[in-house]
Amino acid sequence: MTTTRIVLAGLLGGIAMFIWSSIAHMVLPLGHAGIRELPNEEPLLAQLQIGLGNKSGLYLFPGLGVGDNPTREQEKEAMTHYAEKLANNPSGILMYHPAGTRPLTFGKLLTVEFATEFLEATGRNRNQCFLLELVRVSRRLHQRLHVYADCRLPLCRSRRRARLTKERT
Repeated sequence: MTTTRIVLAGLLGGIAMFIWSSIAHMVLPLGHAGIRELPNEEPLLAQLQIGLGNKSGLYLFPGLGVGDNPTREQEKEAMTHYAEKLANNPSGILMYHPAGTRPLTFGKLLTVEFATEFLEATGRNRNQCFLLELVRVSRRLHQRLHVYADCRLPLCRSRRRARLTKERT
């Protein structure tokens, strides 16, 4: 497949996936599946701003309680008590961004989404072309091996027949 065809297929695939993801998020309930708002979130948001400040990141809670650069012994010791900590405390994953660090710009978000869909479709097409070429090569090799094996089989049969006829006479 030529590069132009791969890019064109990627563009069409990107457009199709962009349209599908738009429909899935705006029309169908897939965009809201499993996501809920926190009840009474104002006090929680205030505590997050106080506790985390400007440190954005992905947080796991409850943590092991060993700090940023623990030794293996410290981690091993903390892991022995972690099951008890999980049983007695709420747990979860929190992605935190401080206030004002992520402005909501729909144009940029939609452009990034479309570019992602285009690159995924183009990569998928290139991978599919590569896999199809591997299948084509393996089929050719398989056919050649069968032809080779089929060419040798009659020789073996004819030798066997010749031996059997000699033994009978």
